[in-house]
Amino acid sequence: MKRILLFLLRTLLIAMVLFAAKDWLLPAYRMVIYGFCHLLPGAGAGVSLYNDSLDKFIPFAALLAAMPGMPWIRKVGMMCAGLAIFVAIDVSAYFFTTPTDIQQTGVYNTPPSQAFFWVWKAYGRWLLPLLLWLLASCQYLEDLFHKTAVQEP
Repeated sequence: MKRILLFLLRTLLIAMVLFAAKDWLLPAYRMVIYGFCHLLPGAGAGVSLYNDSLDKFIPFAALLAAMPGMPWIRKVGMMCAGLAIFVAIDVSAYFFTTPTDIQQTGVYNTPPSQAFFWVWKAYGRWLLPLLLWLLASCQYLEDLFHKTAVQEP
């Protein structure tokens, strides 16, 4: 139980640091999104709308960084893979949304953009980071819980 509580405490502290540093991380994340979106046909002023996945990447990165027993090289590799997935989702938002409608009204007006928005908002915030973390650390989770169960009577 003590190991699990320490893991949760480390996750919380890392997440707090990353959310506090979000203002410094966001410009770098936006540059990656801008680079990909400007390669796509018809990229214009609406490209600045596709960069909200950084809030969703931070919990994944905090869970992964706090995971005990996982080598740092694997943590960094999995963070890069997770970041690539979140960037791909932000870039795919470019295809489902209409930038002029969003800039004028602040809402997603077309049915594909509404579906993308609601699915992403519903499942992207908590479910995707948790699933990515489970996939990245599944072999280490057994050690975390098994050692806890064996050590405590």
